[in-house]
Amino acid sequence: MNELTLFGNLATPLRSRIFRGSLRVLLVLIVLGLGACLASADTVAVGVLSFDIDNPGATNAFTLYNFTGSNSLAPDFPVADDVTFLGATLTLTDSSGSTANPLGDVGPGSTQLLVLASDDFLEADFSATLSETTFGLSDGTTFQADSDALSVTLLPSSPPDLQAGVDFALITVSGSVVVAPTPEPPTWLLLLAAMLGMAVTIRVRNYCQS
Repeated sequence: MNELTLFGNLATPLRSRIFRGSLRVLLVLIVLGLGACLASADTVAVGVLSFDIDNPGATNAFTLYNFTGSNSLAPDFPVADDVTFLGATLTLTDSSGSTANPLGDVGPGSTQLLVLASDDFLEADFSATLSETTFGLSDGTTFQADSDALSVTLLPSSPPDLQAGVDFALITVSGSVVVAPTPEPPTWLLLLAAMLGMAVTIRVRNYCQS
């Protein structure tokens, strides 16, 4: 067996080991990169619909709270940007049927719909449209809502009727927390792959020349 043949026999497994090791490293980097790209499904609370006592024995009130932007209460209500509930409507249902009550556009803050204390309600349905579907959160991340439709149903905690001063419903938005890597994963993965390939090539070349 001559020196060239011996070197060839040694170099082949060496290259194979280097290639396999490099491939494993590259696969780990790709998996980590893809993991960073994936946004986690989540929900954020943006407000509350409550049934309150306004004037005992005389009037009650359905209160709609918009806890976003200047009225946010992190960490429970973490939306840092001002979001308006466009075309807000509150539909009240009693034993005689349902009545839709337009509330208009509701920005950060609150608005009320007064009702007689003697009136009984089976449920209250709130609906509106979000003024934006992408907004910043208090922790510095960005949230992407699945839809601009916003709704919640307020039901009695002790049926059949809603109880003033007791019943409330949390208004939430479903979506994803968007993580923006810097640079973008495809770019840095390609860069790492190229650097890894160059390192492997240089190591094999130096070994062959030694």
